[in-house]
Amino acid sequence: MSVILPTSLDLVRWPLRQNETLRAWDAADEYLLQQVSDTEGLATALVINDAFGALSLCIQCHSVTLWSDSKLAELALAHNQKANPQCYSVDFQSLTELPFQQLKQPIDLLVVKLPRSLSLLEWQLVQIAHLIGPQTKIMAAGMVKHMTLAQNQIFEKYLGKVQPSLAKKKARVLHVTPDLELLAKTTNPEKPVGPQDKRWQAEPYSIQLNNRPGVFSRSKLDPGAQVILPHIPKEVTGKIIDLGCGNGVLGIQAAKLNPQAEIHFVDESSLAVASAEDGFKLNNLEGSLANPVTFQQNNCLDGFDADSADLILCNPPFHQGHTVGDQIAWRMLSQAAKVLSPNGELLVVGNRHLGYHVTLKRLFHEVRQVAADPKFVVLAARKPRKRESKAKTKE
Repeated sequence: MSVILPTSLDLVRWPLRQNETLRAWDAADEYLLQQVSDTEGLATALVINDAFGALSLCIQCHSVTLWSDSKLAELALAHNQKANPQCYSVDFQSLTELPFQQLKQPIDLLVVKLPRSLSLLEWQLVQIAHLIGPQTKIMAAGMVKHMTLAQNQIFEKYLGKVQPSLAKKKARVLHVTPDLELLAKTTNPEKPVGPQDKRWQAEPYSIQLNNRPGVFSRSKLDPGAQVILPHIPKEVTGKIIDLGCGNGVLGIQAAKLNPQAEIHFVDESSLAVASAEDGFKLNNLEGSLANPVTFQQNNCLDGFDADSADLILCNPPFHQGHTVGDQIAWRMLSQAAKVLSPNGELLVVGNRHLGYHVTLKRLFHEVRQVAADPKFVVLAARKPRKRESKAKTKE
């Protein structure tokens, strides 16, 4: 096995943006790859939470699988793999499916990019513990400012003892030694361990929700949802899209209020889409609606027909992984302008400081404030600027 440095490859972040200033990897990726390069004789590698495929493509061994929750990671890997044909082929596997299901022996290398969510990290380690053997090399990396002792404790709870590296360029690598006795407990089917789905009720709306590990707003309504929920319109009979649906609370409430509508739940996270579908079933809505409901893991509204939606609900994220920025929100709002019908409405909630009203005025002729509290504001936008939005949309 060998390692290629990301600086020698043509790698980009996803979604693509003009004049991008951020790299598709960080110092933690570089440090981890340096550590991996010291190992020999590795044939199978599992990479978890690689945002843009940089780690996966730089590890040159016979079989590499990227296991991720993100549709953007899947698209980034496909693009970067095509742009770098000298790299070994990398398989992509969604978190809703287990990797290496046909493998008869333990994997040689496990590489983890530490996620924001502790419940997601814990769940991931439990799911793949059966792939680890006494000779498996286990490494996890992150930027020091995002790392916590709780992450070390999760590895030591399920896989084995952790030895942190010295910090380098504000990054650190965790080396984990497999503990066979601990792994036997982790993988015992008679005594399941690890975080389970979180089932709870959103009041005062009596909405039953099921959050899978790592899905936003795990046990209570987030402040943005609290502000926008009372203002979801009634008597919509056309297409309603819950864009960036998360656990599906906005779309579920829209379905309850608009039984004649055609409801679509969309998110780039596979676990979020699965959570939304869980919640939809918990609320016994399957037989009460006039039209079929769809649940789709997607890059925003790719593939949706122009001028087709009567109502789009959106509570956009303001970060991508640990990187704070408006690129995801901009793409969501600009695509909503294309997909919304001439008489349709976009209802969006966000922190006041994000200034979504400025963005929306670039994309729509009519923008008004529907509701607000000291931190959040709900905006309604109508009459998309079709020609202008097409020219200005950042791909």
